[in-house]
Amino acid sequence: MSIPSIQRRAGAGFRSGAWACVLFLFSCMAAAQAAWPQVSAWEIVQAGPAPQGLVGNGRSLVIVRPGQHSFHWGGDASGQAQLIVDGVPLAPDAGRTEAVFVPGAVIHRQLAAGLRIQWLHGALPDRPYVLAVQVQAEPSTRHRIEVEVADRGTPALAPAGRRALALDAQGRAEAVWAAGGAPGAEGFDALLARMQAPYRQGLVLQTPDASLNRAVAFNRYLLDLGFDGKLHVCELFRWRDVWSRDLGSGLAPGALASGRFADARATIDYDLARYASHRPTGLRVTEDPSQGGSAEGTAWLTRAVWRDYLQSGDRAFLQRAAAVLRPWVQAWADRDADERGLLIDTTDWMDHSRFFLFPDGARILYSNALMADLLRSFAAIETALGQPEAAARWSRVRERFIAGINAALWDDGLGAYANLSLWGQRDLRLSSDGNVLAVLAGVASPERAGRALATLRERGWRAAGSVTITPPMSHVDAANDHNYKVWPWWNAVEARARFRHGDVAGALYLLERSAATLEDAHDPGLIEELVSTEGLTEGGHAFLTAAGSYLDAVWEGLLGIDVLEPGAARLRVSPNVPAAWTDWQADVPLAQGSLQLRARAGRLSLTISDPRVREVEVPEGVEVHGARAVAIKPIAPAAADRLAAPQPLVPPAPRPRQAAVFQEPGLSGGVLAGLPAARVDAEQLLSLDAARTPALIVAGNALPLSTRSGGDVRAALARYLERGGALVFFGATMQDRGGMGEHGGVVDWYRPADGGGWQAMNPFNGQPSERPVRHAVVSWGPGGDFFNGWETALGAFGFRVDGHGAEFAGPLAALPPARTAVQEAFTDFAVRKPWLFQPLAYTQTERRLLHPALTERYPCAARLVNTATGGEIILLPASLTRGAAGLALLERLGLR
Repeated sequence: MSIPSIQRRAGAGFRSGAWACVLFLFSCMAAAQAAWPQVSAWEIVQAGPAPQGLVGNGRSLVIVRPGQHSFHWGGDASGQAQLIVDGVPLAPDAGRTEAVFVPGAVIHRQLAAGLRIQWLHGALPDRPYVLAVQVQAEPSTRHRIEVEVADRGTPALAPAGRRALALDAQGRAEAVWAAGGAPGAEGFDALLARMQAPYRQGLVLQTPDASLNRAVAFNRYLLDLGFDGKLHVCELFRWRDVWSRDLGSGLAPGALASGRFADARATIDYDLARYASHRPTGLRVTEDPSQGGSAEGTAWLTRAVWRDYLQSGDRAFLQRAAAVLRPWVQAWADRDADERGLLIDTTDWMDHSRFFLFPDGARILYSNALMADLLRSFAAIETALGQPEAAARWSRVRERFIAGINAALWDDGLGAYANLSLWGQRDLRLSSDGNVLAVLAGVASPERAGRALATLRERGWRAAGSVTITPPMSHVDAANDHNYKVWPWWNAVEARARFRHGDVAGALYLLERSAATLEDAHDPGLIEELVSTEGLTEGGHAFLTAAGSYLDAVWEGLLGIDVLEPGAARLRVSPNVPAAWTDWQADVPLAQGSLQLRARAGRLSLTISDPRVREVEVPEGVEVHGARAVAIKPIAPAAADRLAAPQPLVPPAPRPRQAAVFQEPGLSGGVLAGLPAARVDAEQLLSLDAARTPALIVAGNALPLSTRSGGDVRAALARYLERGGALVFFGATMQDRGGMGEHGGVVDWYRPADGGGWQAMNPFNGQPSERPVRHAVVSWGPGGDFFNGWETALGAFGFRVDGHGAEFAGPLAALPPARTAVQEAFTDFAVRKPWLFQPLAYTQTERRLLHPALTERYPCAARLVNTATGGEIILLPASLTRGAAGLALLERLGLR
């Protein structure tokens, strides 16, 4: 059934004398509007045309506007509702209107036709959508009022159709509809109270900062909207799935802080299952590597696991999670192949901007600070599981990362950590995420933590909060949503760090700036994804990760709560509040009770009802009821800046090797003149013996994938390398790498062609192609491991550059510089233990990637050494191997 189009009542022959009546009516409306009762101290009121609002119970998400609703999740129903007054449909925007947004509900109000009308939208645990209307008229009014609801799809509202509303003696009438079943007996006011009830208990703040109090309630509501019964999604509309970074930085800690313990566990288990079903050395757990499997993703998931265990004390859960995570932690420790205490990640939260520099060899502060945090968390997990030797080993690796980060990335001139390091050059952009995580992860000493936070405040703060990075990155455009923007998500993380390091005013400022986005006209009450430096929204709306991160900043930062022993047996509670807050209170849910904080006239008391809590460390003078109060035990400050810089492992010097040259008619593309006389054809590759042929030179890049006899050349070459052989690409050319190195492979693969000759291949799908397809990385989509090329799985990776000149290094350091254009670069993006990467020469480029440098350098010749087997892959580019100069390189490397 359709509803007639909206009409406005208008009388013909409207006389001028009627203006007095109109003015009188509007004055009455204004008076009535002023009398609307306040629904909640947290309400957000928008007068005039109402913006979109969101309601639901997690398993449902319903978009509501005046007179309309539409399921986005949990059904496909959509419909309309309107009043009919004296037989004429009343337009939803007739008269004066306003929308009221509260945690749990949306109310549309209207003053028209002498009526005060309220439409309530919300949901209940067993009803995915509930609609109610309340009409108030003067008792003497004799209007005939009807209401009509029509929708299509499921779940349908009941009861449907048109029905009359009978005004009672006070001139009031109500009606209720519910989707998924008949409505209950509750009326408008009772329903509104029930919808708000979850946010009036649990984690609740009552402080002098009203914006903070309100943001806590609304952020809890947003998290509830995002839990669909199976997992917490990190975005309501675009990505109804979870990313490990969102889970560990926002969703899990926010859910735990809110008392949604089962929700947090369900999402953690969901993510752990993905890790358990994938190979750790594959470094990804879905078709999008950014979802998990990276160093940062593994760190965030591990943080979530540890936080859950501290709250729950569930040892069986911890044992199961540790069994899943342990090989992932090892896989990422192995990515620090030369033990310099820095690694190259596969992704970044800036996963369409900064992470494009990973194939170049960039080691960013963000990922490495998280690696230090991962190692701290996992050492704590091993200790909890009674594995002290394993815990000590991870702690030593963590110390290596702390030392490596401080040696390579701390910059005294900047007064903070540099954004990244690229082949020994620092990018002196100021990244808020990395510096804040260095502080929180214990990478920074107290002195450096204070300096870094001060520098962020001085150089990185703008009207809307703390910017992601400044000055803007130059390798992506200025409109990129990571580039010089303000993300409430990361402002909350920075606030948490500031609370923990004594900058209470700065922390509150950032939380207040984040809370200001609740006023945005896009889904009022629900925190924004990102805004410009002036506070204009530029990204998604209703961003759950920011909501969780905000709650984490309140729980751990403002309230200063730490769980010191599993199962909350021992807590530390040391709030970080302004001295002016003499009267305030907070209620905090625990798994089997609650923690109540009450400050009256500047004196703080705690009341604990969770029987598991035995002791609470508190500042002097704090009263504790329900557990034993003990003095706060001082924590020794990290001496991070005093650790000796790691000494990177260096491969053994090249040993002399007799070499043979691969030569196959129709396949060998390089120049063979002057190379060793011994030759190996395609079939002989299958039986290549490292003892008889210690080195194999491939002139160019071409190799057979299989031989005419059906032999698997890749398997044969893998055996050759495992037995100590050296594979030398002499005169190799490189291709444009693609966005994340998809085409950064070294080998052009061929197979025997029907009728003779060789057919170029795409090794990714095994299909013939017009020209060879270099396959190196699967950065998106199906395809198995992240480094999914045969050679990139061994660490050989490169791409084309516009370089000039070459400075030789390592075993070639004695050679004079080459004055030539260089078009090849090789990096250690794909390297992991037991392989080591050794640059043999560097070239200069002018891409202006770094600040303030104008040039960069890249390895343009390299040697990979397997420290376990002695196998080697040597990469000598076409730009440096022409004529006698190339033969000199072979001689210096002992190849003859």
